[in-house]
Amino acid sequence: MGFNNEGVLEAVKRLKTNPSTTIRTGCRVLIGGNIGKNKDTPNKNAVEDYKICFEALFDYVDYFVVNVSSPNTPNLRALQDKEPLTNPLKDLQIANFKHQKTKPILLKFAPDLT
Repeated sequence: MGFNNEGVLEAVKRLKTNPSTTIRTGCRVLIGGNIGKNKDTPNKNAVEDYKICFEALFDYVDYFVVNVSSPNTPNLRALQDKEPLTNPLKDLQIANFKHQKTKPILLKFAPDLT
């Protein structure tokens, strides 16, 4: 199952045509990018999927959510341990600081962790 969607390129296509303000209030709507690995990507290569999503969405979102908790993505929750989580987060921060203006990066992990 994984993250059921049509992929990051389709998300970018939709975000390009989506106005970031509401007509009624004129307030800017914050848009977050919930990024994760593909269900068929081995965990050892997960960082590449996160980086691809990060770069593709960077110009269209206000913040990122690194999702390591989807119960529908096989073995994704194994990334919640300190060691496997460190590299993706470090690499995303490096990518973030390559941009003139950085974006907040949040972490979504399972609510039932001890």
